Amino acid sequence: MNGIGQTSLLIVWICTFFCFCICLYGLWQVSTANKQDKNRRQREKIIIEQLRQAVDHTPYDTDLETVIAKQIKRLIKKEEALVDLNRALQQIDAGEIPLNLAFQTLIDRFGKKSPIVRGYLAEMAASYGVTTKGVYDFLSDNLQGSAENLRLQILKTASTLSFDQLLLKALKQLNDDQWHLDQKLLVDCLQCYGDEPHKLELLLSDHFDEFHYQVQCAIIDYYQAKTYEEISPVLLKRLLAPNINKEVCIAIIKYFSKITYPPVQSCLLTLADHTVWEYAAIASKALASYPSHGTVIQLKKRLGDKNWYIRYNCAMSLAELCDEDEIMTILKSADPFARDIMTYALNLQQNKWYQSWSKKGEGLCPG
Repeated sequence: MNGIGQTSLLIVWICTFFCFCICLYGLWQVSTANKQDKNRRQREKIIIEQLRQAVDHTPYDTDLETVIAKQIKRLIKKEEALVDLNRALQQIDAGEIPLNLAFQTLIDRFGKKSPIVRGYLAEMAASYGVTTKGVYDFLSDNLQGSAENLRLQILKTASTLSFDQLLLKALKQLNDDQWHLDQKLLVDCLQCYGDEPHKLELLLSDHFDEFHYQVQCAIIDYYQAKTYEEISPVLLKRLLAPNINKEVCIAIIKYFSKITYPPVQSCLLTLADHTVWEYAAIASKALASYPSHGTVIQLKKRLGDKNWYIRYNCAMSLAELCDEDEIMTILKSADPFARDIMTYALNLQQNKWYQSWSKKGEGLCPG
C-alpha cells in the first residue's frame, strides 16, 4: 500500500509540474503577443509620421509622388512591413498620398515572393485604387500557374479596379484550367466591380458562350444578385435552346424565380411537368412568382408526385398562391401524399388561416 501511495503522489507531482509549465507557456505567449503588438503600433506610428511629414513639407516644385515612393522604399524592407504599411494607410487619408510610383517600388521588391505576399499586394492595390500599367502587368503575370487563392485575389482585384480585359483573361484562365471554384466566391469577386453600372453585365453577356458551364452558372447567379432585368430576354432564349446544359438550365430557372419576367411563364409550366426531377422541382418553386389559373393547375398536377422535392415545392408554391377554398379542396383530396405535403407546407409557412382552422379541432387531414 505504501508503494502504491508513493506512485500516486509521484503522478500528482508530475501532473502539477506539467500544468505549471503550461501556465508559464501561456504567460510567455501573452507577453510575446503584447510586445509584438506594441512594436507593430510603434512601426505604424513611424510610417504615419513619415508619410504625413512628406505631404506637409514637400516643396510645391518637388514631385510628391517620388518623395512618397522613396520614403516607402526606405521604410518597407521586409514582407511583414507590408501589413504595417497597410494599417498605417488605413489610419490616414490615403487619398492625399499618391501611391502609383510607390506601388511599383513594392512590386519590384516583393513581386516574386510567396503567393501569400503577392496576393496581399494585389489586395492592397484594389484597396487604394492603384490602376497603373505596372499593377496591371503584375496581376496578369501572376495568373499563369499560380496558387488558387492568388488567382482568386487577382480576379477580385481586376474586378475592383475595372480591368475589363484582365477580368476576362482571369475568367478564361479558370475556365481553361477546369479549376474548381466555388460559384459564390466567383460571384463575390464579380460584385466588386467598380465601374459604371451594367458595363460588366454587358461584357459578360458578350463573352458568355466562351465559358465552361460552371463559369456560366456563376455569371447567371451574378445577374440575379445584381437584379439585372435587361438580360431576361437573352436568358429566356438560352432556356429554350434544345442543347442547354443541365446546370445552366437550373441556374436560369433560379434567376427567373427571383427576377419576374412574364414571357417565361409558359416555359416554366413546361419545365414543371418535365421528366427530369430537378427541372420539375425548381420550376415548381419558381412558379410561385407567376400566379395564374394555369400555374395552380400545373402545381396541383404534381402535388402527388413520387418525388418528395417536387411535391414539397408544389405545396410551398400553392400555399402562397391559393385562397382558402382551393387549399381546403387539396386538404380534402383523396390523395394522401397531396394532403400530407400540403399540411406540411402550411405549417412551415405558419399560415394563419390554417392554424386557426386546425385549432378548432377539425383535424389536420380532413380527407
